[in-house]
Amino acid sequence: MGTRSAPSKIIGTVNYPLHSRKPTAPGVAFVGDAALTGDPLWGVGCGWALQSAQWLAEAIASAATGRGDLDRSLGVYARRHRRRLRGHQYLAADFAKARPFNPLERLMYSAAARDESVARHMYLFASRLIGPLRFLNPVVLARATAVNIKHRGAAVPLAHLSRTGS
Repeated sequence: MGTRSAPSKIIGTVNYPLHSRKPTAPGVAFVGDAALTGDPLWGVGCGWALQSAQWLAEAIASAATGRGDLDRSLGVYARRHRRRLRGHQYLAADFAKARPFNPLERLMYSAAARDESVARHMYLFASRLIGPLRFLNPVVLARATAVNIKHRGAAVPLAHLSRTGS
């Protein structure tokens, strides 16, 4: 039998700054929160810190051993960092504004609640396994639209919302 710990207090904030900085400056690179801070809702901060550190190490390895140009290597890192994280950061910062869902969010969330393949696609995006452009590709948007049209006026079955489907 394990021991039970006392429940912890829930701590929240309404003023959590989401910073996005250029991931490099001349002769310097930033990883993790030094490059960008993400909304804690998505739980990606530590993963982005470790991933960006790996990208930096890969990019500057040759320069660090004297076989490459540091500025060029930092440029490679900066492009990869922007390409892989900018879209996710933009969407997370937009979502953090506590605004009503936009039409694309309503489309995708409602379809994911009704259709396993759209739900799986949402999982891939939320897990950061695919980027925003692949997430919002026309084929998936058409599928989500068809799912919602098919279920227009129908309630979402509760069994579909559970993890096990039972």
